[in-house]
Amino acid sequence: MERHAMRNVIVHRESLLMFKNTLSAALALGLLCGAAAVPAGEAPAERKIAAVVNGDAIYESELAEGLPPKLFGSTLKGLKTMKLERAMTRVMVRHFLTQQQIKVADSVVDEQIAELRKNPPPAPCTCCVYTSLEDYLTGGLYTLAEYREILRNDTGMNQYVEQMWLKSCPDEAARVKLVAGQRAGLEAQYLKLWHIFFSGAASNAPPGTPPTAQRAEAAWQRLQKGEAFADLAKELSDDKASIPEGGSLGIVDRESSPFGAATMAATLAALKPGTYSKPVETLWGYHIFRREALTDADILKILKDRFMEDKGNETMKTLRETAKVQCAAGYESVRP
Repeated sequence: MERHAMRNVIVHRESLLMFKNTLSAALALGLLCGAAAVPAGEAPAERKIAAVVNGDAIYESELAEGLPPKLFGSTLKGLKTMKLERAMTRVMVRHFLTQQQIKVADSVVDEQIAELRKNPPPAPCTCCVYTSLEDYLTGGLYTLAEYREILRNDTGMNQYVEQMWLKSCPDEAARVKLVAGQRAGLEAQYLKLWHIFFSGAASNAPPGTPPTAQRAEAAWQRLQKGEAFADLAKELSDDKASIPEGGSLGIVDRESSPFGAATMAATLAALKPGTYSKPVETLWGYHIFRREALTDADILKILKDRFMEDKGNETMKTLRETAKVQCAAGYESVRP
């Protein structure tokens, strides 16, 4: 009887929540269709609804935040559409995390923001770098509030997927067995790499800098004389992102390496663990690569990263497929 009563309480609570969401969506849809007390053409900007996702309204005014001034026409519409897609995803993830009873404290997001102020997110290419978090936010058309929510959602989703990983691989014995079974295949696919990078773009070099190939050869000669690879990477490398880690590129997939198939086959695949290459030319410039053997911890990290990526993608796919989305005129085709 107690279990049956508790079940009724849960169903009743879920029914109330569903009714609340349905009512919110109906009211919002009324605004979308012009059925609200304020005519659509006269509604204040902060009340114009662009879309409703799972009962939560996304307002037109939100889409303008973070955009450069004096935009108009198709450019403005395209950027607002992009912002709306991002907002839809944030709403979906927020709802999901609430259902999973996963909460990320403000203090956690504060710490992430503080760290990003010290070390801004990386730029799309290895030879560039954002000088501040504000530069990154401006470049991505984010407001700080929007980006905080993205960080909160990402952290919450990572916690959820981490829980799934622990269920699938709960103890040390299971992990040892998993690594042993997967090692041979992963060693054939992945490399653990470092590099000292010399950009081929002359604009990146200070005035009077020798040609790229000459700089790479000089670094190679210093390595031959016994100087430490990590020290030279910190001193000489043009890859700003890898400099703090002594040139570390982490674990690189041979099949999707940015260095090109020829480089992977001719140089990196032939490079023995514990050794480094002569200067190698790629589309980006010149590199001196160092390779190390994959440890058990590296293998486990690859497997965990794969699992978390697959589970995260699977979860997001389900959220998108099941989301209840209603869009205002002009945004009918937008989906998260």
